[in-house]
Amino acid sequence: MSDYFLSSLKQMKTEYDFVDIHLITHSMGGLMSRSFLMKHQQDQAKFYVSLYMTINSPLYGMASARLGVESSPIVIASWLDLATDSDYIRRVHRWHMPDETAYHLVFSYLPGEEGDGVVPMNSQLSLSLQDEATKTYGFEAQHAQILKQEEFVQRFHKILAEHYEKLGLNKAD
Repeated sequence: MSDYFLSSLKQMKTEYDFVDIHLITHSMGGLMSRSFLMKHQQDQAKFYVSLYMTINSPLYGMASARLGVESSPIVIASWLDLATDSDYIRRVHRWHMPDETAYHLVFSYLPGEEGDGVVPMNSQLSLSLQDEATKTYGFEAQHAQILKQEEFVQRFHKILAEHYEKLGLNKAD
């Protein structure tokens, strides 16, 4: 997916000549996009990612995927990458975010749960991810419901407005 995404954006760059993008991801999109960012940097693409946000992403994999890989008679290919401590997970975490990318790490949790009802907290939020993040935000919300939560939506708009202001742009640009 990350190869396809990079190829598509390079084609769009040729067609529309943009300078930078904002990359906002949820859940598995966070893992795929981290791989995309790594390939984007290696490829020296002619645009940059000035804003990157992961929302409730299993950035350190899922124990359930590891269990599936180890015990299921039929292994789904995506489980191999998503499994906690997989080669893929280790590879994308050896790489570090470029300095020019503002990284906003969003996680959520439910009272009495290990995480957001889908992704455990230790996969969404580790010390190394917090160190890499420009800012970290936590919300009490279920995995997908965070995207509809008014508090999150307001924070999201505030992050975008502050980022546009930092770039010297207004929303119309």
